[in-house]
Amino acid sequence: MRKRSIFVFACMLLLTSAAHANHYADTYVVPVVGHVAGANGTMWMTDVVIRNFRTTPLDVELIIIESGFDTTDNVHPLVSATVDGTVTVPANGTVLLEDIMDGYRGRAGSSGSLIIGADFPFAVTSRTYNNSVPLGQTVPPTRDFLVDSFGDADNTAFAYVPGIVVNATTRTNVGFTAGSGASSGAPMVVEITIRNATGAVVGSRSISIPSGTFMHVQIPVGSMLQAGSALDLGSADFRVVEGEGAVVPYASIIDNATAVAGYVMGQFPDPVTTTATFGFRPPSIFRSLLDQISR
Repeated sequence: MRKRSIFVFACMLLLTSAAHANHYADTYVVPVVGHVAGANGTMWMTDVVIRNFRTTPLDVELIIIESGFDTTDNVHPLVSATVDGTVTVPANGTVLLEDIMDGYRGRAGSSGSLIIGADFPFAVTSRTYNNSVPLGQTVPPTRDFLVDSFGDADNTAFAYVPGIVVNATTRTNVGFTAGSGASSGAPMVVEITIRNATGAVVGSRSISIPSGTFMHVQIPVGSMLQAGSALDLGSADFRVVEGEGAVVPYASIIDNATAVAGYVMGQFPDPVTTTATFGFRPPSIFRSLLDQISR
């Protein structure tokens, strides 16, 4: 797989408008995957299961957007101890990819977002778990994005992540995958606002993604709260306040004693009532990109 094709593939994926997650698709985003040490001696890992419902084998491409704020060289094929950038799923078959980020690019620990694509539709799910609670949390793939294609500073389109908690027994991490549009040359700025149960703002953070680049970040909500604050119940609101691009937001809520975790996908507004551009992405866009990659 050529690196330039991978970058173009990721660009087109993230800069197209929203689609319906309940449709089988030829391209998905799993917002967070990893093989990384966590609190209290835990090791978080990700398994991916792919189902090919065609009567012929299917080659599926896997691409990682690496975690962190450095966007200069963070998009690569998923090459790890168990995966080599592409997996072939037999006709009517199912493939389990265990601990997919173990040894990613020769590293002891890594995390990021996973882009999965093929020439034809397929079904996929993922599970992120730790060594103390093997069942873990299901992280579903998505084709729903919070999109601002106009770069409006007064964009009123939000994505909401309800039910977050930060106190003595529970912690929450919020995160997103984002792609910043290149046409304007300006960065995209994603604003995260934390509200308590009464709606009062108790924390916020703005993150800038350089033009034409991609980012996956995950942030402890506790680091965003006002000093000494706890949050027994609240929500995280995501908004694109500058620039253009696409965002896939989420949260992970973790019990401090048991390390049991729950995943919450960002919920998106009614497209009729927002200034953002939404719609179904033409399948031909992905077919042409996948054709480029397979050559």
